[in-house]
Amino acid sequence: MLRAILIFLCSLLLGCEAAITAPKPSPSNPTDPSQPIDPITGEPLPQPVEPNPCEGAVLQVPAPVMRRLSPEQLANTWRDVLKDTAAAPLLDAPAALDITELEVERLAAAANELVKRNKHHALVPCNISGAGTAACAEGFIKAFGRAAFRHDLTPEEVAWLTGRYNTTKNLSVTPAVTFKEAIDTVAEVMLQSPQLYYVAERGRGTGVTPLTGYERATRLSYQLWNTTPDTALLDAARDGVLDSADGVKVQAERLLADPRGRTSIRRIASTYLGLDKSPTHPSLEMLTKDAAKYPLDSPALRLAMRGESEALFERAFFDEQGSFKALMTSKKARVNATLARLYGVAGPANDTAFDWVDLGSDRAGLFTRAAFLTSTAAEKQASPTRRGVHIFRHALCRTLGSPPADVDNTPLQPKPGALSVREQIDQRTQGAVCQSCHDFINPIGHTLGHYDAIGAYQVNETGTQGGMPYSVPVDAKATLKAGDIKGEISGGPALAEALAGSRNASDCMADAFLERTLEREAGTAEACLQHKARVALRQTDDMRQVLLTLVSSDEALHINGGQQ
Repeated sequence: MLRAILIFLCSLLLGCEAAITAPKPSPSNPTDPSQPIDPITGEPLPQPVEPNPCEGAVLQVPAPVMRRLSPEQLANTWRDVLKDTAAAPLLDAPAALDITELEVERLAAAANELVKRNKHHALVPCNISGAGTAACAEGFIKAFGRAAFRHDLTPEEVAWLTGRYNTTKNLSVTPAVTFKEAIDTVAEVMLQSPQLYYVAERGRGTGVTPLTGYERATRLSYQLWNTTPDTALLDAARDGVLDSADGVKVQAERLLADPRGRTSIRRIASTYLGLDKSPTHPSLEMLTKDAAKYPLDSPALRLAMRGESEALFERAFFDEQGSFKALMTSKKARVNATLARLYGVAGPANDTAFDWVDLGSDRAGLFTRAAFLTSTAAEKQASPTRRGVHIFRHALCRTLGSPPADVDNTPLQPKPGALSVREQIDQRTQGAVCQSCHDFINPIGHTLGHYDAIGAYQVNETGTQGGMPYSVPVDAKATLKAGDIKGEISGGPALAEALAGSRNASDCMADAFLERTLEREAGTAEACLQHKARVALRQTDDMRQVLLTLVSSDEALHINGGQQ
């Protein structure tokens, strides 16, 4: 061990460094597929004349930005570069673009751990245990470097890494450095190099310029797989296949058909539903619930909840022609024994088995599932406000002002005349200042009143007040004025149907895919790209076409290389 460290430190001191096509589903309005039907009245919704930001627009793309891989992307990249089925080290999220000394140390330790697994030896074109040759070392450097750096190595990179190999191999130590030790040192350097750890895009020239084939391959792979390009994608870049939008789209279809594409799509569900940790909210798995009131709850059940919602999103995307409407209204659920019990349906005999089942008439679509309902509830009871806020902001993309500084966030308590959660929240938010927002968000949450704090269906709310038990019927009927969803709605399934027919909801889903591909919120420069994504979903009801439109668009394939 000491010898390996000595060799590596010495070397550091001496140098730096299937085609996705689907028939269109039946449109909401048979005479005009782009015009939605009012989910309340059944009549065509009048649509304002919408300006097309793409007409006469000059292609706007961002300037080059170098970024570090996220911890998950880095772990996935190490796994796929090494073709290692074992989990790679998961480092902490970077706090800034510049790397700290502590992060350098942790990166080096992770690279050292990975090299000890010897997976990189599969790319050595000669006997790793033998004397080796300079030609063999160069063959490894080019093959492993291509996988690690995501492009065919330049002559300068080959010379640099060959120099590192020679410096290590020729160290004056006894016994002499072996061929294997020198190869391991070079692999360790590459696994922690900036070329692997950072993504830098320069394009082919100045001004608005196409990304290089390898840059397109890298961008596409991290968008759809959250990991490094595979050999086939690098070959496509080398051969010029990615020089056209059609070539990019063909490769995107291939990537989506891979299991890694399914994994990436599943993660969109958790982001869309707000199941992950955020600065203002714990993750679904870390939320606290009253154990005495909800004895069925457990860490295993929370994982099953998340898995079910992610599986439903995956099913709609891949197996139901990418249908947004199906996602909003589906009654299919992938459950184990405990989750089936929560839903009140027959399911597998135990919690290790999962089956697809049909839910009853009391549920439809993503927002009546336990994961969302649990994540947007308090410790002891449901929260119409949290549920309404999330749907208003993240399913309809409507804006809300900030709550006043003196907002009352204390837990709700039943009181005479306000026993139900609905009565309590309406009483607390009845003032004019509160109503400026709660008039929009409370009614949405009230339609989900039949679901308790872990998503179980309830006909009545029960509890105690003043030492006396009570039971009050749930009132899930409300008059909504949320974007283009207006009118009286009663219950979760009716809300689901309204979301399925809402242009605001459809556009908001397109925006979710846009932000997923950008890895940030869209700005004014993305107005045209946003319009393309929204129109794609309106016209096809196919989320796959949205994603393919985004990754093969001019905006995705170009960059602003600077002054001309």
